[in-house]
Amino acid sequence: MEGRSSVIKTGMVLLSLAMCVGLTGLGGAQEKYPDREITFITGAQAGTVNDLITRALCTRARGILGQNILFLNKPGASYGLSLVAVKNAKPDGYTIGGIPSGGVAAQLMQKVAYDFRRDFT
Repeated sequence: MEGRSSVIKTGMVLLSLAMCVGLTGLGGAQEKYPDREITFITGAQAGTVNDLITRALCTRARGILGQNILFLNKPGASYGLSLVAVKNAKPDGYTIGGIPSGGVAAQLMQKVAYDFRRDFT
């Protein structure tokens, strides 16, 4: 059941991204987003249910956004490696990732290299 919950949360992240992208057209002289490839980083191991469903969602988002989505697996440390990679990326909207409940729990139980309130939007 935990895997299903993570998949649903990942889907919500991608849906939120698609909605935000759609809303950017409401402004005046804003740049077209996205105008280049997006990188999606996940902590899921390749071939797992979370990986496969997230890839399917990224494929669908690619068609909606009209840009390629590079999909990177960075498993390890209860999704911590992927979260650090997203945290350290340039904050320009072109590197995104899912935030799993395990990553939140890790922050509550041990010292980690990220703070959800400060490092992610």
